[in-house]
Amino acid sequence: MVCLLGRALSRRLAVSFALLMIAAGAAIYVFASDVLRQGDFRVADARLIKLPSGRAVLTINLENTGCKPIVKFLVRVEGENPFATLEVSDVRPLMPGGSRTVRLENGYGLGLTRNYIAGEEYQVSVKAFFDDGAALSRSFRVRCGGCSRRWFQVPAAYFEFIMEYSPYIYVYPNGTPDRNWGRSAFAASFAIEFLYEAYNNPQFRLVKDEIYDKIVELADWLLTQQCLDEDKLAYGGFKSTETSICYYSIDAGRAIPALLKAYSLTGNTAYLEAAKKAGVFLYNMQHKPYELNLTDRYYGGFARAVAAGSFDYSMDVECLYNLYGLKMLAEYDSKNRSVYEEMMRDATDFLRRGLEGYYMYFSPSDGRWHRNGRCILDDCYSYALYGLYKYEGYSETVKSVYEGSMALNIQDTTLQYAGPAT
Repeated sequence: MVCLLGRALSRRLAVSFALLMIAAGAAIYVFASDVLRQGDFRVADARLIKLPSGRAVLTINLENTGCKPIVKFLVRVEGENPFATLEVSDVRPLMPGGSRTVRLENGYGLGLTRNYIAGEEYQVSVKAFFDDGAALSRSFRVRCGGCSRRWFQVPAAYFEFIMEYSPYIYVYPNGTPDRNWGRSAFAASFAIEFLYEAYNNPQFRLVKDEIYDKIVELADWLLTQQCLDEDKLAYGGFKSTETSICYYSIDAGRAIPALLKAYSLTGNTAYLEAAKKAGVFLYNMQHKPYELNLTDRYYGGFARAVAAGSFDYSMDVECLYNLYGLKMLAEYDSKNRSVYEEMMRDATDFLRRGLEGYYMYFSPSDGRWHRNGRCILDDCYSYALYGLYKYEGYSETVKSVYEGSMALNIQDTTLQYAGPAT
């Protein structure tokens, strides 16, 4: 009897002990699993430094204090532009026990864009993403300090303005586009060139998809402004504005680089073909006035514009800007390289004389170079210098005109054309 009771008691104790061990094992397993699943981090140090421009650089030292790798951080200052969020990711995750220093500045997003004030505190949030998809956030305040180091970047307001309003020519201070002037080929072209650079700049890395879409939108719109009637003198040119009947040489020169960059980014051959047509337009603007006996000789400059089948065959110095696009076309359309190269040589030989004399245009009707009264326009000379610089680098002409324009005292004189420059 005693033996049977002892055996029964032993079995009960064995079962209880086994259950206790199982429970303890489960608890240990749950605890261990919870530890393995735990992710955490801390901000070891944070510094917000004000720059002379009023913007700032935020430097944060982050430590992984948990048990899981961190694959990405999002850092943002309260009140900043949404585009200014810093996304920090790396091929190598931040492993447990490791640390990493990150900076919110020009190299990421749009950087810090608000006007920071030294001595004031700002709310900063950091969000960590772990390798299993979990996320954890921390918020803290940091006092802004001062610094004499200068830091340049594209202001967020400028970027947003281009994204919202291009290709309108003018926008009223209240944010309403001037619809009388409307949209223009040159506004679309310059916007495409800016956005192409932005797309390839780390400053805008968080908004690349939006930039790409805007470039496509502008390039597609630009195609709608091109004359496609091969029987017209304007074939390949671009309307000055949506409601204009004028096709200017300078607008074709502005459109070619934009279309080729849009083609380079998207691979859309429609943009390449449109740029080639614009090259045909410039060829005609250079040659047709003489071929149609409208001028006494072939000069090499580009007729200013064509409208309703009639030429304005004054030749603007600013059309040296066309060298920029023609040089690009020579690379993208190698089949016609020799044609573009000859066009560039002729234009340079002729228009260089006007540029060096600080004139605005040449009139075949009287054979003289002219200014607008006693003035030259700085934007036109900027176009001319930029195009010539793209073509021949910092040449003697570019150097002398650039330096001379700094202290130019223009007299009301004219210059007689004496044949091609040598």
